[in-house]
Amino acid sequence: ATEIVLKAQILAGGRGKGVFSSGLKGGVHLTKDPKEVGQLAKQMIGYNLTTKQTPKGGVKVKKVAV
Repeated sequence: ATEIVLKAQILAGGRGKGVFSSGLKGGVHLTKDPKEVGQLAKQMIGYNLTTKQTPKGGVKVKKVAV
């Protein structure tokens, strides 16, 4: 199976170690299950991602690169 990468698109670094307001940890996720792509994207899009380089409340994720 091919590995699928989902990456939150924000104008800040450190997304790999970031935390979403949805509770999801990390702005970059790998999966081999195509069914997981939608579930992961739903926990990213529309939620704030907080990293060391974002303001305290984080930055709202509007796009996810697959």
